[in-house]
This record gives sequence, structure tokens and C-alpha cells, in this order.
Amino acid sequence: IFNCLSSPTSYTDYLNEQLGYMKELDATMLAICRYIVGNLNSAGYLDSSVEEMSLHLGVSEFLVEQALFIVQDLDPPGTAARSLSECLILQLVRSKNFNETTLHMAKWGLPLLSNMDFSGLSKMLKVSVDTVKSAAGILCGLNPIPSRGFYTNESCPVIIPEAEIRRENGEVIVELNSAAMPKLNLNPYYCSLVGNKEY
Repeated sequence: IFNCLSSPTSYTDYLNEQLGYMKELDATMLAICRYIVGNLNSAGYLDSSVEEMSLHLGVSEFLVEQALFIVQDLDPPGTAARSLSECLILQLVRSKNFNETTLHMAKWGLPLLSNMDFSGLSKMLKVSVDTVKSAAGILCGLNPIPSRGFYTNESCPVIIPEAEIRRENGEVIVELNSAAMPKLNLNPYYCSLVGNKEY
């Protein structure tokens, strides 16, 4: 009966599944790609540098860079980015909105964009404010967290209030939530032994 059950696909599983379909990858390159996927943080970003991974794996930086290019080409776009700027650019290059303005805004204009400084962006990019607003709308519509929407295996804790505070007739009423209180059950047999001199 349990054969019909399936578990949700995690972000890492999804990336490794795509790598498994790439028959053109040799064993070494596949291993490096899987290593990079295993080093992605919970948001889908790569915190390790090419140099660090190269030293740890004992392979050339060139091979690691090739593997990183392969992983960054996986779905969803933005995977294995090393910064927010790179994450947005990886998404832009796959869209029809990839142009000089959006590229430069993602590369150099994010601090100004975070403050909605359209005038400053207009001066920096040497385009009109309307063009800046259009490009800003495109960038704000991109996904800054590539792993968003995937199963994480983390339970969402439910917070149960211990008490309810309300105002009635000008008075503050504090009432304990009985459902949140620990329940104590006594075994009748052991209760019957209380006071028995034999025990």
C-alpha cells in the first residue's frame, strides 16, 4: 500500500536529477558538479570559492569553473550564484529582458535600486527615468532565492499561546489556555496503593 506514496522533491534532489540526465558528462565532471550542488546553501547560493573547491577536490580551477558553469545552467535560473547580483544576471540571460540596462542595473545598481533611487540610477546608467523604472520592475520580478518553493524537510512550528489577554468592562482579564497546559493522568492502580503499608 505504501508503494503509492511519494515524498516531495528537495532542491538538491532536483538539481542532482538534472545532472543525472546529462550523459555527456564524464565521471570526474559529474562528481565535481554534484560536489558543487552539495555545497549550496539553503537559499541556493554557492558560498565556497572556486579556489577552495579546487584545493579540496584536488582538481584544477579550470575544471571547477567548467562544472560551476554547468550547475549554473540548471533549472531554476539563479542556482549556484555567488551573490544576489549574479543570481539576477543568471536569470536575465535566459529571458527576453536581457539588455544593457537590466544587466548594468543588476551588476552595479542594486544599492540604488534598494532605495528606489530612480534619479541616481538614471544618472549612473545614462538612461531616462522611465527606462530605469521599467528595468527596475523587471529586476524586482526576478527570484532572489533560487531554492524557494522546494521541499526543505523542515517542520513549521505551531505556536500555541499560554494565555489569553482581553479587556472586559474596563478590566484586563488574563485567562490561561487550558489546552496548552500539560495534562497529568494518574493510574488508578497506583493511586490505590497510596497509604497501603505493604508498599
